[in-house]
Amino acid sequence: MGEARQQTATGLARFSLTDRALSDNQAAGSQLPPPAAWMKRGALDDRLIMLQQRGLSADAAREYEAAPLGAGLYAKAAVADAYLALRRPERALPLYRELAAASPNPNQHVEWHIGLVYALFESGRIAESRRELDTLLMSVPPYVFSYGRKASNPDYRELAQLDAMMDSYSDRTREAWQKLDALLEQAPHNASLRGGQAEVALARGWPRMAAGIYDRLRADDPDNYSAYAGLAQSAMDLKELDEAKRQIDYLRQAQPSGRRWIGWSVVGIGNGGLS
Repeated sequence: MGEARQQTATGLARFSLTDRALSDNQAAGSQLPPPAAWMKRGALDDRLIMLQQRGLSADAAREYEAAPLGAGLYAKAAVADAYLALRRPERALPLYRELAAASPNPNQHVEWHIGLVYALFESGRIAESRRELDTLLMSVPPYVFSYGRKASNPDYRELAQLDAMMDSYSDRTREAWQKLDALLEQAPHNASLRGGQAEVALARGWPRMAAGIYDRLRADDPDNYSAYAGLAQSAMDLKELDEAKRQIDYLRQAQPSGRRWIGWSVVGIGNGGLS
């Protein structure tokens, strides 16, 4: 989610840069005098965002809860993501509601509205999450115009993929597969859509097919940590425990910063006896 990406480094190199920035941030924040409270809050906001980018969700949540000055909107977005990663949607939900209210036009911060959909769904408010997503699908245009040329809107594609995945999460895997097929006809090389297709393949009981998709995703992008998590889950479903452990060990060594579902895959496999 979001357009800002680290362009100069990825993978472990990027984590090294983030670790250095976190260290500098902590040192600078501790040196600010008491009158500079607004600067301390700014430093805290930066730190919360970096902690979540680094995959340190528990640290981000703990520092936010201990902060007497509160946090800004972008920092709250990072903390809301952290709560979802920690499987605490009840703590994420009020933050996402606040963020969505602060940016009612989803074309400005669609990721905040998507976070609200996730938090509602994971809190058991299935019907409300479905209504929220339907509203987003009607509010965000499928196409945008740039320099007079019509192009697919990546925000709408993300919403359409979420629509398919919500079908899968609700055991409507056939419908999910059909929707992803239609999306892939328009964007056959889109890695996110391919990852969603692999996830639905697992849900449909096709781990060998899922493993093939994840393997291609990993070959295309060695820093695609969701592919390693998917390969681990596929191996578990195929009872290939040594392969599953190999993928999990790599993930733990790499300490990927990304999505909550990467963490869920590792947790789930670990609960299967491989932790």
